[in-house]
Amino acid sequence: MVVREHFFRITLEIEGTAECAETKHTQLSIGDSQEIVERHLLIDGFTDDSDTVVRLVPPRGESFDHSDTRIWSIDHSDIRSQYVAGMLVAPFLVSSLTLDSPDNGKTVLEIGLGGGSFDMNLHKWKPNVNISVVELDSTVADIAKKWFGVEEVKNRHTIVQDGLVYLQEALKQGVKFDVIVLDACDEAIRAPCPAKVFRTVKVIENFKKALTSSGCLIVNILSNDYSSAESSSQEVSE
Repeated sequence: MVVREHFFRITLEIEGTAECAETKHTQLSIGDSQEIVERHLLIDGFTDDSDTVVRLVPPRGESFDHSDTRIWSIDHSDIRSQYVAGMLVAPFLVSSLTLDSPDNGKTVLEIGLGGGSFDMNLHKWKPNVNISVVELDSTVADIAKKWFGVEEVKNRHTIVQDGLVYLQEALKQGVKFDVIVLDACDEAIRAPCPAKVFRTVKVIENFKKALTSSGCLIVNILSNDYSSAESSSQEVSE
């Protein structure tokens, strides 16, 4: 396998501070014929792992060496991240969503957009499920739209708002969700995901109240050491 990379540097303005990020385009050549090109979003301080990965689709007759990959389209049906694949499988394992029906009218709330890999893939396979994605930062939403093919379409919407506020408003209105995905992170080095503001008993109780009787809560737990990961897991499960 041959791997080659192109880097494009962008700047994110988050809460008044400048955070740098790189969009990396990676070519994976397998044998003499198959070429897979990916777009990665890398955040300063966490460059060992990609924040988002999507597969790019070239215009007809174009290749990695002879085309500007920044204008290639996105294939949301191809999952390029193991953790996204795990989150997509989870609601089917516990029957919050089903494989043998369109799940008309079911609702999914995702807090934390990132590059939109989870919600765009789920929307592709479950277009009748109503998906709301709440993202705190408008710049993240803009990048997801420009670089990662996130779209405003029927039954799939991005809402720029504080996820905690959105959850509280949903509870006041009696809104219930079949699936809630918590994929919001902060800048903590040891345990960035989920963000610390979501790891309280009150917030976890509110998530539970916002679920239907067969609903599930899916949490992305990311840590650089085992003890922090175990602590985050206990905070959520308790």
